Amino acid sequence: MKQFALFCAVSASASSFASFELALVLQTYTPSNGPNSLHVTRWDPANRVSLGQFTVFDNSTTANLAFNTSAPGTVDLIQSQFNTLVARRYNYSTGLFVSEYSTGVAMNSLSSGRYVSSNLLVAGNFGGTHQARLYSQGGGLVRAYTTPGGTTLAVDAITVSSGVTFVLTRQAGTVSGNKYTLTSHAAGSGAIVQSVVVADNTSETLHSLVATGNAIAVGSAYFADRRIVPYTGTTMSSAFAVGGYVTETATLTQGHGDYIWGIGIDSVNTRMYFTTARIANFSGNYWSTSSTNYGTIIDSAMVLAPEPGTFLAIGVGVAALLKRRRKSR
Repeated sequence: MKQFALFCAVSASASSFASFELALVLQTYTPSNGPNSLHVTRWDPANRVSLGQFTVFDNSTTANLAFNTSAPGTVDLIQSQFNTLVARRYNYSTGLFVSEYSTGVAMNSLSSGRYVSSNLLVAGNFGGTHQARLYSQGGGLVRAYTTPGGTTLAVDAITVSSGVTFVLTRQAGTVSGNKYTLTSHAAGSGAIVQSVVVADNTSETLHSLVATGNAIAVGSAYFADRRIVPYTGTTMSSAFAVGGYVTETATLTQGHGDYIWGIGIDSVNTRMYFTTARIANFSGNYWSTSSTNYGTIIDSAMVLAPEPGTFLAIGVGVAALLKRRRKSR
């Protein structure tokens, strides 16, 4: 009973300074600091507080984090496991494994995965076909999205509240390097309505679609190089870069309102960057933190509070810090 009371007190004190965003970052760790396995690290990004980490899988790096609204307090690891599309669910507050289900869908590799209602919207390599597809959790194909000719990678796909889906793909550049194309697809359709070239003849690696009610953000290696594509329905305007802080960004994720977060690691895996701005604005803020155990970032997701699980995770993190401090005395 005393332990429970202490935990409640710690959780309450944590919630007094907690932001309403909890960042979950999927990343590897280097062998010198433990197994080279996948972990989810938890951060309160606004208050710059680390809330610990938990292991999610030992050897797969083709994975993404996704929330299923029917299972609050949990996060799913969507992955191509032994060439099959699988979802593994974890309680993000405790790190405990909850459940696993296999869709039975054959998939060579996964680029992105997220839930659209109860269905899974995934982008990846399906037996040599690089495409975005919508599947039921039972593995039934709901919809396949047409990609531009010559597509060499389906990078990401996102469905906005109107039901319109946007798909980011990569092709060979018209002269050299790569070309990245964003396509729009009307609700209930897999056909391309419009295509916009986001970047051409580039050596950049683009990633991570994030959407608000009137713009799509496309992540790049640096936060300042992200592209913005305004849209109305299925009609898109030309892509443009907004500049800002030149900080590493391995993944973009949706924050509160029309804010986005860019999260990245420097080239020697010792400094993590958190950068935020309104989706189509130049101005923003960033901060960084140093450590010797940061590994490659694969994906991220943001829990928007108030949600009990957010404060529970913060309480668990603070309790762990207090325990570590007592041991060091």
